Amino acid sequence: AIAPALIFNDVPFRSVAQVLEKTYAIKLQYPENLSNKKITADLSGGTKEENIEAIAFTAGLQVHKEGSVYYFK
Repeated sequence: AIAPALIFNDVPFRSVAQVLEKTYAIKLQYPENLSNKKITADLSGGTKEENIEAIAFTAGLQVHKEGSVYYFK
């Protein structure tokens, strides 16, 4: 299976979250005020964990995992 191209250029956080949720069959919980924050990131070479960390870092947030849910805050 070919991984989707996870390259985001000035994309709202909520859209990035939706793509990651679909790609990895996970759930992302994040503050509502983050929804429209623009994210630019190239995740095409990373693992699931690396990419979630990268998005958290880009958004200036911490992330922790419980089961298949990732909490950003």
